Amino acid sequence: MDPYDILEEIDEKGREENEQIYKKVYDEFIETTGENYRLYYNKYSDRVREIKDNYIYTSKYNKLFFELLEKYNYHMEQEILDAIFDIVYEKRNKDKIIKKYILSPVINDISLEERGKIKIYSTFGDFNYILAEEYFKDNKLISNYMKKNQLRNRCHDNTYFLSRVLKEYYTIASLCKSYFTGYFHHSYTYDNKNNYIIDLCRKSLIDKKEFDRLYEPKEIIRIKNSDVEKKIEFINRKTNMYDICEILKIALYEESNNKKKVK
Repeated sequence: MDPYDILEEIDEKGREENEQIYKKVYDEFIETTGENYRLYYNKYSDRVREIKDNYIYTSKYNKLFFELLEKYNYHMEQEILDAIFDIVYEKRNKDKIIKKYILSPVINDISLEERGKIKIYSTFGDFNYILAEEYFKDNKLISNYMKKNQLRNRCHDNTYFLSRVLKEYYTIASLCKSYFTGYFHHSYTYDNKNNYIIDLCRKSLIDKKEFDRLYEPKEIIRIKNSDVEKKIEFINRKTNMYDICEILKIALYEESNNKKKVK
């Protein structure tokens, strides 16, 4: 199967299918409540998230809203991922973010601990994060990269950067479960000695077992960082995927080969 076809079949089709479900959630919620929120986004996924973030947690519709998400098989673990994302990107008022998320039906409590540690107590168990800014504060290359670059939605770029800096670690690319249905390609760095997953999109580290509980990843590749450049050079000689991020390129190449073997 062509790598571009794999990308379309999994990521692009998956986004479309999830967007259709978001539309159902949005339409049913508005019809049920009769509310007319002032929203800034056109995509239904963005509208639902905007309603959730700005109006739901402290409102009388909290229970109704989350029951509606569950009705359409929303992966409620996303609440934990949303919480850590908002906390790490909030510079001034983390307590306000925490107060909001502990009103979620999924999250029981959140504690900010010493040395950049954050613990989320949830119905799915406890999740322990370490802020990457604190963990790598003595590594100038990583610290500067985090300060100067857009980290959100750049998992493949972030992982490729770390592959050139942390040579003793591993690069992993997986299919991770999406919001309602399907999967998406996600990559991250694995510190096998400490069993940490480093995900700069969320500017944090987390134990691999806890990460796997959240994402339920289907691992595609696991490559020693010191071997990543050689793998890219090899793929570039074999293919014309010059417009695809380096780590995603490796994952798609391996998926394509695996599908050919199955045939």
